[in-house]
Amino acid sequence: MPPSGNVPRDQCIEMVKDHLRANNYAVPANLADVIDDFCCRNTTPGKCSGDDRPPVKKLGRLTFHQIIQGTKTLMDWKLKDGGKLVSDQEAEARAAICGDCKENVPTAGCEGCKGRPYRELVDRIVGGSRQSWDKKLGGCTICGCSLVAKTRLPLESILRHTPEKQLERFPDHCWIKVEETPAIGDIQDGSR
Repeated sequence: MPPSGNVPRDQCIEMVKDHLRANNYAVPANLADVIDDFCCRNTTPGKCSGDDRPPVKKLGRLTFHQIIQGTKTLMDWKLKDGGKLVSDQEAEARAAICGDCKENVPTAGCEGCKGRPYRELVDRIVGGSRQSWDKKLGGCTICGCSLVAKTRLPLESILRHTPEKQLERFPDHCWIKVEETPAIGDIQDGSR
């Protein structure tokens, strides 16, 4: 790094990519936009051109509601569905959709601190099975879920605790909306 602390943009992007890969994190397709957004938000106002562009989506802290929803989903998945996962082919098809979705964003936290328990939980859910497509997946900005885990759960387990308003917010191309399913109300009411 130069003594001034300034690194050329392209070199900075490559350094961040190297860091992400070295720590087994997904390299988001919009990494350059994320870095530009971060730099513009952390510099003197007016120094960035394009300050009127929309902010890059980030996965914020989970809300209490999201934590409860996720806990109920995982409990039902384990108790009602026996902890079964979908096939690798189905998980890969879902991951292909999520990997290119604008709602898929990197999860916060580094491997050495608060990120490790999160990654360990995901590993327990997926049975330690890691696939090549996992590198493209982060978290969903709509529900806050780990997409590595969510793409492997049976759809019924997910829908039982997904509120209708949240379902409406998923993009039309989302596998949750695309997969053929029984009536969502039947799943949420427990009649299935």
